[in-house]
Amino acid sequence: MTTLLNTYSISLVLRLINTTHTHWWRVSQGLDSMGSPLHFWAEVLVPPAVSLEPGDLVRCTVTVHQYLTDGHVLSCRSVLTDLTRLADSVTVTAPSLPL
Repeated sequence: MTTLLNTYSISLVLRLINTTHTHWWRVSQGLDSMGSPLHFWAEVLVPPAVSLEPGDLVRCTVTVHQYLTDGHVLSCRSVLTDLTRLADSVTVTAPSLPL
């Protein structure tokens, strides 16, 4: 049996690393305020009007769904489409993750 425990949204800055297919990009690295990796992996749907290249920084909203399955807490993370390309010199604030 699976039970939804919690749902919340956070804002992250992620660096695009490659494209998996048209308008979908895979991201694997966020940056905290010290420039250290956040080790985040997800797929983000890029609207066709947004021009992005590998290595670009984007700010996006991540909705995290936490589930309880057979006594174990599992997290399912999905990146929403509201993203914005940022300049490489952007100052990044690390999110507070309620995990």
